[in-house]
Amino acid sequence: MNQPLIKRTLFTFFAAVLFAGITLKAQQTAHTIILDKMNYLLQLPEGYNDEIQKDWPLMVFLHGAGETGDDVEKVKLLGPPRKIADGYKYPFIVVSPQSPEHGWNADFVRRLVLDLQKRYRIDEDRTYLTGLSMGGFGTWRTAQSYPELFAAIIPICGGGDSYNPWSLENMPVWCFHGDKDDVVDIKYSQGMIDSLKPYNNPNVKFTVYPGVGHDSWTETYNNEDVYKWMLSHKRFKYEETPMTDAQLQEYTGKYIRTEYNETMEMVVKDNHLQTYWGDDSYGNMYKYAGNDVFFIEPTRYQNVKFTRDKDNKVSGMTVYYNRFRMDYKKQ
Repeated sequence: MNQPLIKRTLFTFFAAVLFAGITLKAQQTAHTIILDKMNYLLQLPEGYNDEIQKDWPLMVFLHGAGETGDDVEKVKLLGPPRKIADGYKYPFIVVSPQSPEHGWNADFVRRLVLDLQKRYRIDEDRTYLTGLSMGGFGTWRTAQSYPELFAAIIPICGGGDSYNPWSLENMPVWCFHGDKDDVVDIKYSQGMIDSLKPYNNPNVKFTVYPGVGHDSWTETYNNEDVYKWMLSHKRFKYEETPMTDAQLQEYTGKYIRTEYNETMEMVVKDNHLQTYWGDDSYGNMYKYAGNDVFFIEPTRYQNVKFTRDKDNKVSGMTVYYNRFRMDYKKQ
């Protein structure tokens, strides 16, 4: 057997083991991630197979409770999959996974996105997340858990963790809810929006449909301005502002997390700040982003924000890691 034939045979074998694909009506195809037992619908936009050098935006849609299960056809009942089944053609990739049980597992969604980014020409800086009802809750939860994956989110009649909003401080959000919703009270969306206000993100919007019940998604997904807004955003990235060792000195010293009696030291190394845990063991290296904010990686939502006292001297710091927050005082 010649080499090209061997390669094609092996590829076919492994593809069959990991993924199963069934062609459906319209432009969607059904697939299954075997390891996660997650079915999903996929639409590739017109031109995808012709413009082979182009990376395409990706929109992930999370369905509501009624479409839960193992029959992926149910996912076409509402939202973008319904529009695609009716002949609508989105100018970007659309993936619509099916949750096998009630609720959305944020890590399942993360693994799906990462897998799709390997298999398709996806613009990683233009990956978006949306969902309705149960999927609205899933949108908030997934974005709060893995904000580094998404450029913007559109949660519809859902809710999230309003006590831990900081992971979304740089996330463009357009939230929708009907004020007469008797299935998911509007207070859940309102709570998320209110919790984000202190972060002064100019890209947080909240549209309330007066007199509308639970179905606040039909009007939303029929609104072309929603997609224009979505596509106008790219994934947030920190940008480093160079600093000298002398400039960094004011941030150095020992910081204590009182309630856990945990001490961490900030030191200067190679024109950056690094955490120091003793025994010559350095932790993370932090780069300066401006306004007393330091970060690790441009797209990673782990950062340190230093606080100052009335004399403008550094008095403490807050370490943010996705949904977690740790406050330290300078000793």
